[in-house]
Amino acid sequence: MTTDAPSDSPDRSPITPGWKTLAVVAVFYLGCLVVATWPAFATFSTTLPWRVDPLAHLWTMRWNKACLMEGKLPFVCPDIQYPVGAALGTLPPMHFQTLLYVPLSFVFDDIVCYNIIRTCSFLLTGLGTFLLIWNVVKSRLAATLGGMTAMIGTPMLYFSHGELEQITVGWFPIFLIAWLRWVDRPSFRGLAACVGLYALVAMSAPYFGVFAVFPATLYVAWKAIGAGWSGIGPWLRARVGWFAAFGAVTLPLLVVLFSNQIWSLTHGYSMARPEAEFALCRAPLWGYLVPTPVNLLSKALWFDTYIQKDVGSVPSYLGVVTLALIAYAAIGRVRFARGAYWWALLALLVVLSLGAYAKVGDVEVSLPAAWLKKYFVGFRMIRVPARFNLFASVAAAVVAAAGLRHLLAKLPSRPARVAAFGALAAVALADLSTVPYLTIDLPTMPACYEVIQKADPAATFVDVPQFNSGAFQLPALCTYWQSFHGGKTSAGYTAFLNGHYDNLLYYNSPFDAFKLARPGYLASPESESFELAQGMDFRSYTWLYLKVHGLRYVVVHQRPGSFPEFAVHLDRLKELLQGAKVFEDEATVVYDRDRLPAPSKPVLLYAEGWGDRTLKDNRRACMLDKAARVHVYNPTPNRPLTFRMEATANKRARAVALKSEGKELARWNVDPEGRASLDSPPFRLAAGLHELTIESDGEDPPYRVDSVRTGSHAPFSLWASEIGLSPAPEVPSVADRPKGDARR
Repeated sequence: MTTDAPSDSPDRSPITPGWKTLAVVAVFYLGCLVVATWPAFATFSTTLPWRVDPLAHLWTMRWNKACLMEGKLPFVCPDIQYPVGAALGTLPPMHFQTLLYVPLSFVFDDIVCYNIIRTCSFLLTGLGTFLLIWNVVKSRLAATLGGMTAMIGTPMLYFSHGELEQITVGWFPIFLIAWLRWVDRPSFRGLAACVGLYALVAMSAPYFGVFAVFPATLYVAWKAIGAGWSGIGPWLRARVGWFAAFGAVTLPLLVVLFSNQIWSLTHGYSMARPEAEFALCRAPLWGYLVPTPVNLLSKALWFDTYIQKDVGSVPSYLGVVTLALIAYAAIGRVRFARGAYWWALLALLVVLSLGAYAKVGDVEVSLPAAWLKKYFVGFRMIRVPARFNLFASVAAAVVAAAGLRHLLAKLPSRPARVAAFGALAAVALADLSTVPYLTIDLPTMPACYEVIQKADPAATFVDVPQFNSGAFQLPALCTYWQSFHGGKTSAGYTAFLNGHYDNLLYYNSPFDAFKLARPGYLASPESESFELAQGMDFRSYTWLYLKVHGLRYVVVHQRPGSFPEFAVHLDRLKELLQGAKVFEDEATVVYDRDRLPAPSKPVLLYAEGWGDRTLKDNRRACMLDKAARVHVYNPTPNRPLTFRMEATANKRARAVALKSEGKELARWNVDPEGRASLDSPPFRLAAGLHELTIESDGEDPPYRVDSVRTGSHAPFSLWASEIGLSPAPEVPSVADRPKGDARR
């Protein structure tokens, strides 16, 4: 263990070595970034990093700009994931990135704007780390190398492919400079600096607002302990008022910054992350030590370094130069200011990045991240504890720079020190570079939207293949295109799954991409299954689905590469909808709902009140609210119908009634054990659209929150695993017949 440098008194020196130095370092970092991400800069004006997130980030920044320009609240956008709408709290807020985007967007197109912001995020990370290291070791060469390794380290390059907000790390080290100085010597000026810089950290990424608490708290604890048993009380009493002031000023700022998230939570959007996802997304310890396949060094190793074979693992490789310098600092017991704190911080951030559990043989051992997930409110919405590796790379750069400063001091002349720096920088650049850095061309918006909207300004679209609200390429593209055509589309990609949308429109969709990927789907369109609905006629079901949800046009995307996740079979779908076609080009085919024939058979669509899905007794099941709706179209008013459902009560027996316009059509008692087949007595409905309601006498929360994909705590009444509607033998009308009591 190393010890602190002799001088550990409050630092009153300047925080920068001079603006000329910063300018030279920035130019050097830009050159390193060009090399490390080649050929991204060669296609700076035409391509984006290869992932779907940049499209969602661009849409969010465009939405934020529109709200600023038009003076409207940004809480929800009703035009994507239509007709539900997308709560902006389920997307990264992109506060700091929007501040850059707005002025840039008046000069450049979106691709150039995005790449400028991405480049600025890299440079800010490098320069912020440079400033932190310079304040610790007061060596320009050591700080320059440390800032470079943090800037192009594996965590930064890995996340830069899709998560623009996650690579805006640079405000964190600058905040840490101000925090350390303020804790050592509290003042109003220091308080203002800490509040402002912490706000910038939180504006960069919500994760960072949570993560920055740990280095800050660790320093307070380290300084308090350093005061000794007799001094800890006076030290804390002298600062507790300052810390309270920091919290009192910061909390209202955070409420304003994250008002979108607060709005979403108060309007029923689940923003909890399932424990299974949290446990999966980790940065294993060996990932800090072993290069990834894209690193040059990995090609010289005798074993496979493909970290992603360990599913969910996030690469964190620090680089051979950084690792060697850390080892040198440890073995040589290198002394530097606050050395014990920096070593402790590095260990803390690495441990937190390891995730929820570690395996020791066949035994899983819980780690601090799991405890925080359980007991710390701020951690409830964290999905990827591995992202602590971004902060860990900054702390590692500080320790490595201390080792480099000590090493350079042993060299006899400045030319020798510069030569050593140059050699180490060249090795680090070659080792950490991700070449080729993958990018994609941004497809042009299909012409169909403009063509249809000219004929029908109120047009609404369902974009097909239809995916859920997760990270798929086509929904991300359609989300971005929506910011140009301004229409209403079912497509939309949100960082948190939008359970309102998925439950209402996706799982029961006839255009579900996963259904369309099955070779046998639509082989018998007269009797097809749509999740829980059994034996439905495809054309009738599609008409009802579009009618109920107010979706007029079906846009089938057929441009190669639009949905690379898996093969989708569109030929049978297009054949069945052929009579409703109103537009076609190489990119899309568009069908008009109003050209589809009205259903010729009774058909139903389950919609509102049908909640999260999961597996129960090895079958897909849906959680029903206390009142759940079923939309029915009946073309034959003189023909009686029978409603059927397979269901199990949640936790306790339930009395369940089927109603139409307040009239009870059936009543059942449903037990929590086994699966009941609920069949209604025959009933009649007039011709046209109707709404049935399944009403239970109570509801309870789920046993296990993490059994629900969205992590919802919402109570429910029944598990439903099948639903259907069929003609029945002739019976008296509802008004004439006695009420029945159908039981299992």
